[in-house]
Amino acid sequence: MIRNQTTSLSLGKLPPQSVDIEKSLIGSIINFGQWADLVPWLKPEHFYRDAHQLIWKAISQVEHTSLVSVTNYLKNSGDLESAGGPYYLTKLTENHINPANAEYYGRIIQQMWIKREVIRISNKASMDAYDDSIDCIQLFDDFRNSVEQVEEIFAPGKIGSRIISGRDNEMPDLMIAMQGVKFTGATTGYEKMDTHFRFKPQNFVIINGHDNVGKTFAIIHLAVCVNKLHGWKWILACMENTESRVRQDIIQSKTGKHLSQLTQQEFLSWYEWSLENFTILRISDQITADELLRSAQKVNRSFHAQGFFIDPYNALALPRTKDKFFNSHEYHYEVTGRMRNWIRQNDCSIFLSTHAVTEALRAKHKGGEYDGYPMPPQKADVEGGGKFANRADDFITIHRYTNHPTENNFTHFHVRKIKDTQTGGRPTIVDDPVKLRTMKGYFGLFDEEGNSPLVNVHLPKIVNTPVAPTTIPAKNFYEPEKSDDSELPF
Repeated sequence: MIRNQTTSLSLGKLPPQSVDIEKSLIGSIINFGQWADLVPWLKPEHFYRDAHQLIWKAISQVEHTSLVSVTNYLKNSGDLESAGGPYYLTKLTENHINPANAEYYGRIIQQMWIKREVIRISNKASMDAYDDSIDCIQLFDDFRNSVEQVEEIFAPGKIGSRIISGRDNEMPDLMIAMQGVKFTGATTGYEKMDTHFRFKPQNFVIINGHDNVGKTFAIIHLAVCVNKLHGWKWILACMENTESRVRQDIIQSKTGKHLSQLTQQEFLSWYEWSLENFTILRISDQITADELLRSAQKVNRSFHAQGFFIDPYNALALPRTKDKFFNSHEYHYEVTGRMRNWIRQNDCSIFLSTHAVTEALRAKHKGGEYDGYPMPPQKADVEGGGKFANRADDFITIHRYTNHPTENNFTHFHVRKIKDTQTGGRPTIVDDPVKLRTMKGYFGLFDEEGNSPLVNVHLPKIVNTPVAPTTIPAKNFYEPEKSDDSELPF
């Protein structure tokens, strides 16, 4: 009797099988029983013929495999005739293979079964998909469970335990805690910033802020800092800036100089360095979040980045096939969930830049040094709502008083949320953000003490005195497109 023959008859083909190899392996093991130890993973259902399944079940049950013991077991279980009878068993013993090939033959039998299972699962899923009485969620769950049962062949014991936390994922962090090491996040190079924020592996960091306050420039600058200090590589998807402008900011942050101040040889050297450490995705058309994540995953298979900067979120398109019953709230929640999964799968942190809602611009300071100026947005002011803050591991607001006569060169970092303070960082006090400033004659950001991890120079501390913006001769200045960084006072 041949089993599951109908699974491929619709294509005019028999299912994948190798009956001759099944006969050779079974016959040799009946003759030389100890060979069964060479294929302990082979199961009765892996065999194509029902008779061979019954015989293999008998082989796995008897204490000492022989023609007599297998025949008696099948006779006692009432399966002897279904297995072909004594004559068929005797004919099988005429088959012989080299013991060294037992595992190889067994793997072929197993692989044929895997192919038949793929056909069966796919056919069943196709048939069920046409059945209006079957819920689509149940359909997908059944399909996934069936695939995972086959996947157990390749990772036995691991598929079902993926959701169970244990020694492998817990012990490294617990050992660090036992040693009393508190801060394991990577430093930024700025003393005050390190108190509140650190770069951490597999972290989901969300940044919000108003338009044209320098969010893109600030994150790129910090990305260059963590690259220099800790070797982090980055994938950048800056969809509101040209790729050349992003590359320019990377090189200028690293060198502390405008491109016009570099020699040709210096520029080419730093350009090659930037290519090795920063991959910029070239996005010519609007793409969805899923398309962007898939593209970044392909890049990361060979690039092995530790950080992925998406700027900004609202530049991503909604899926064209978006279900009319699936509202935007649910969609954004699903997308941020997929981003968190992407982080774990790729061992790479995501830094997601978002815009603040228009209403947040109407909130003005009342009294004090910034009286009448727009206030920095809060966590809940992200376009799309508080779900972004809920999903984030860390949340940062970047703000700059662009029209202030003396403070327009200061970038304020309000750290709103740090999920894991044990590894470093804590939220900033409401009126005491981390301040980094641009300085005349230099590119990049310096702290209030005049220090920068990228520029080997100590600049004077600023004590509430006006700072004039840097001016560069027009003939040497590269004019970028109007973008989030174009108002930075260099």
